[in-house]
Amino acid sequence: MVTQELLTEWVKQSIDFFESAEFGYLSFTGKIENNVRDKLAFYLNEKLGSDKVCVMREWKAEDGNKSDIAVTEMNLGKQIPKVIFEIKIFMVYTACIYSISVLT
Repeated sequence: MVTQELLTEWVKQSIDFFESAEFGYLSFTGKIENNVRDKLAFYLNEKLGSDKVCVMREWKAEDGNKSDIAVTEMNLGKQIPKVIFEIKIFMVYTACIYSISVLT
């Protein structure tokens, strides 16, 4: 069973995929949220992906709300979101602080 604690640990592990200087370089040369989103989505897909479970980037719900990542499960021919991630990155000159919210 996938718990919030396990998801939190996987999020931390996915951030470790960045090389030490890579995170700083990418944050000053582009929109860092996209890079973090893509690495996290790939990592979660490797852990969770199956015939029934899918990790989707840039999820758009039926009500029109958008999220960075959604872990969905196929149910009666529809992808039902089980976990939604919203990624925010805060930059402070020489430091980068990240916050990834797991919404259930």
